[in-house]
Amino acid sequence: MPQQRQTDNRYHPTPSTENAVELRASILTISATSTTPKISTTPRGHNNMRIAVTGANGYVGTALCRHLLRQGIDVSALIRDSRDQQNPEPVTPHSASKITHPRLHYFPVDYNAPETVVHALHGVDAVIHLIAKTHTKDTFAEMEAYRSVNLGISQTVAEAAIQAGNKRLVFLSSIKVNGEGTTEPFKPSDQPAPTTAYGLSKLEAERALTDLCTGSIELVILRPPLVYSPDAKGNIHTLKKAIQKGIPLPLGSIHNQRDIIDLNLLCEYLYKSCTIPEADGQTLLVSNDSALSTTQLVRRIGTDIGKRPRLIPIPAVFLRTMGKLLGKTEQIDKLCGNLEVDASQAHQLLQPNPNLVQPTPNLGFRK
Repeated sequence: MPQQRQTDNRYHPTPSTENAVELRASILTISATSTTPKISTTPRGHNNMRIAVTGANGYVGTALCRHLLRQGIDVSALIRDSRDQQNPEPVTPHSASKITHPRLHYFPVDYNAPETVVHALHGVDAVIHLIAKTHTKDTFAEMEAYRSVNLGISQTVAEAAIQAGNKRLVFLSSIKVNGEGTTEPFKPSDQPAPTTAYGLSKLEAERALTDLCTGSIELVILRPPLVYSPDAKGNIHTLKKAIQKGIPLPLGSIHNQRDIIDLNLLCEYLYKSCTIPEADGQTLLVSNDSALSTTQLVRRIGTDIGKRPRLIPIPAVFLRTMGKLLGKTEQIDKLCGNLEVDASQAHQLLQPNPNLVQPTPNLGFRK
């Protein structure tokens, strides 16, 4: 395994946050092209494979650990030490408890102490890096906080994986790197155009990891859209609560197209990204096979929780007008606009199991 690359361009927090104009301008300064990691030609076996998962106690991390265990994989679950003050999702006794499964190994780590990460990654074949700052007010005024986690911790994990001699790093990015809406489906070859602090920080992380990993460790990047399950956070959680309370929703006549990805299908893509040699060096867009309208999504949530939603057929043009009057244009655009993803490359390369669209059984995880 090549020696760890020495680099002097690692992210370091600045004393104060840059202004929004400078931050938006930095989107334009990120190169559209970068050195592509080498393509692996060595077959990767599944027997005795061990995969490490950062953020293993999070929404995606918990489901991913379950999925990997079902595939017969040994799992190193990295959970943040409670002393790590940069944790955007504080560790709790319920989410950070050791899981009693013979093939799951628990490692508390402090990303401010990289040696703890290196220790946790020893003996691992692949690392899936999930930790991200999300579900907060996504403004450029918060850019420094987004960079601290989405860029800074990602660099720490990559450097630790290289030092530990791991073979591959899989980075969970976001479709927000491409943008917030589409007239034509996003493709992997499209020019990145993030418009939010979260999307920009993810793009910066992709570029930094590509530079760090080239010649040192294999790298795969996945960009999913909205990750769906009945227990999802953010807008899905808000809609779920409204449905449960019987609140009328003016979303019964929205005929847009928005791609999502079921949580378990995302877990399958992440797993396959560790095992398919040809995935090395690829940036892949992943999603379900077909898009949904917002109306269809609300109905699906209702079906999954066993509660019929009270949908009122209000035309999208009226909702957009009200959004402008109330200063909620961005929120309404997400409800009424399109966001489609061309996931054909990922589907052909990784060949996921399309039946993985429902929550998997509990394998000893505490809820």
